[in-house]
Amino acid sequence: MRHLMIVGDLFEDVECLATLDVLKRGGEEVVLASMMGRIDVVTKCGIRLDCDDVIENIDIDSFDSLIIPGGPGSFKILAFNTRVDELIDIFAKKNKLVASICAAPMLVGRRGYFENRNYTVHPGFENQIRGGTYIRSEGVVVDGNYISAKSMYYSVKFGLAIYNYYYGDEKTKKYYDDTGREINIMQDKDKGKHMGIISNLITDMTIAGADYDDIAKAVKHSMVVIDAPKHKLDWLRSEIDNDISRLKKLYQVKWDENKQDWHYGGASTIISRAKSTVRIPRTQGQPRINAKFKNGKPNPDYDPNIPEGEYIYKTSDKAYFPKSIKRSKNDDPNIMGYELLDGGNVKFDRNNDKDREYYMPNKKPVKDEQTGEPLYYTNKAGDLKYKVGIDTQEKDLMSVTKDAYDLVSAKRSPMELAYADYANKMKALANQSRK
Repeated sequence: MRHLMIVGDLFEDVECLATLDVLKRGGEEVVLASMMGRIDVVTKCGIRLDCDDVIENIDIDSFDSLIIPGGPGSFKILAFNTRVDELIDIFAKKNKLVASICAAPMLVGRRGYFENRNYTVHPGFENQIRGGTYIRSEGVVVDGNYISAKSMYYSVKFGLAIYNYYYGDEKTKKYYDDTGREINIMQDKDKGKHMGIISNLITDMTIAGADYDDIAKAVKHSMVVIDAPKHKLDWLRSEIDNDISRLKKLYQVKWDENKQDWHYGGASTIISRAKSTVRIPRTQGQPRINAKFKNGKPNPDYDPNIPEGEYIYKTSDKAYFPKSIKRSKNDDPNIMGYELLDGGNVKFDRNNDKDREYYMPNKKPVKDEQTGEPLYYTNKAGDLKYKVGIDTQEKDLMSVTKDAYDLVSAKRSPMELAYADYANKMKALANQSRK
């Protein structure tokens, strides 16, 4: 789009240059035209600035919008220039965008173009505007083909509003492929996650000795993912076209101990899994060393089931708790609720002594006799069982894995076995040094 920005002496520096900068960064063409009959103009701050041209030499019909910065020049100079009125009329009557900031919306509004519309303007100038609804609380107001802004403080937002008038807000804008199907646009914040997924797949495929054609497909998809947010690429279509689902089933197979079943997808070889993280119940304090002796005497806390020298972390006293029901900001703060082990829930008024006495969970959970893991919480009467909530923290998977061979994939490639053997030797060496 082509934008015509008009200025006279004493225009507000920031309102002009910040708006121009935002549009230029967006790839827009902006022509700065002097209304003074000369190329150079003087800003409110006394800076002499050369415009692109004088208004008399400008082809008005070639522009898509008219932009008018504010400042003292807008009401001391432009307000008395009949050519300004003519320009506003030309753009307004052709339903082209007219954008003004600070005191400049007064130039548009006094000609009646804000009638039956919302607008904002620098406080004090609203009484010079015919009709319309003055939105004093808003910094920038967009109504039809008119954009108005209150002051210099909103210059960048003003520039973005002009840009979005033509191109839309990227958060809500929709994109379509050549068949008319809407494209699911990847957000910048999600690119790292998806790059990690495809990078792990390429690693696992390489270790498994995948053929070049399959590796080429994974690499091709990675190139789509890395540019997907910036260039609005159809990364989900790329997953289908490059057989990513099939590649995951072939090269990312691992045994799920919890579900006692094979799992497909996600890091599967020890090389890719070693750099991943896992969430564990939150710990507290410094870890202690599992040592047979302490200060020359047998250590009563020594655990023979754990390698000597290994770190032992104490689970936080607050890591486990009765699981509360999800709440919204509109819920009554006096109503408490907990999830039941059978899938239901209970709610009660914390101010009702009888209900609180009956429903409130005990502070300590019922634990598994063999593992010591919390199973559930009960109420005082013992006839209700509540789910256990867990406060977790993130740890490196390799650091909490006792035997590195547990991270080896089902294919058990020579490279993986060598890596696992080396990792276990490093773990043993660390334990030895702490004995």
